[in-house]
Amino acid sequence: MAAPKYVLVKGNAGLGNRLYAALSGALYARLSGRRLLIDWTDWTYSNDGSNVFTRFFVSRSAGADDEIPDTDSVNPWMWRGHLRTSPFDMLMAHAPAVRHDPLAGLVFSFNPSRLDHDEELLVMWSYNPLINRMRRHFRGALAAWQHLDDLAILRHLMHDALELHPSLATRIADISRNWGDAPRIGVHVRQTDKRTNLRLIKDRVAACQKRLPEARIFLATDSGQVEEEFRRDYPDVLTAPKWYPPSGTLHGREECPDRSLNLAEALIDLYLLAGCAHLIIDSSSSLGHLALVVGSTPPRTVIDVRSGHRLPPWLRQVAWDTYSFTRWGIRRRWIGTPQHQPRL
Repeated sequence: MAAPKYVLVKGNAGLGNRLYAALSGALYARLSGRRLLIDWTDWTYSNDGSNVFTRFFVSRSAGADDEIPDTDSVNPWMWRGHLRTSPFDMLMAHAPAVRHDPLAGLVFSFNPSRLDHDEELLVMWSYNPLINRMRRHFRGALAAWQHLDDLAILRHLMHDALELHPSLATRIADISRNWGDAPRIGVHVRQTDKRTNLRLIKDRVAACQKRLPEARIFLATDSGQVEEEFRRDYPDVLTAPKWYPPSGTLHGREECPDRSLNLAEALIDLYLLAGCAHLIIDSSSSLGHLALVVGSTPPRTVIDVRSGHRLPPWLRQVAWDTYSFTRWGIRRRWIGTPQHQPRL
């Protein structure tokens, strides 16, 4: 019997980026027959730097992080001897100047367009879904997926690979039950870093309320100021209990007395959004887009204020592929060679 091979998915940045990477890893593991491992060991959502993934999700396909083998058969090379290191620390060691670049994960990850890697352990992380780099391998049981768009595939993967931890699912169900049976208009406003168009969102809320006067507004936002503004402007605004950073900066994790609270509250917002009958989102924000992935809101009841969202998906993909290709060769020189590996 052949020894098992693994794909190790690291967690980096926010919830959306981590879920995109986890779902991409789950797809690769399914296509390649490898064992999936998901490791969110860092300080972003943990006060002690531990792996918080299993606190919030039950994976139907992933093993525990204590299965990470002690091996030098690793791809990419820079992870050899550093399998417990976080992506952030790897970035700071190898390429600190580009840690916010959307393509940074590519040079710290194996190539997912190939299924014939020989190494025992493949490591990856990504800010974005990597489905299109694996589409050419959709054969056999997954042949029908060739005709699905990315959203439909992400929905399949979310349903097949990840399940919300029962304790958190119960909290979400209790909140939703207490709000009654009236239809809800889910509104997502991201303001602390990647600012969405608040004026346009409010215009869409007003139009939606005219059509659905009986509906209640559920607001998911990362800004206490936005919540206060909505409560002034609308008589009946629903929100989940949440801690806001006093500084109003990106999620304020450094200020939060319990960093895992940030993750729990983001997941509660996400799943409550996903349960709304109508959505007003900016899908360029990962939480807004993931509300479509997690839920089953029909397209006719989704209002997307994303700039350029009406472009055909294939045209948006061509633009992104061109951007990625032209920068890929340049970015490869960030990390040097195994002979010039920095000390961590």
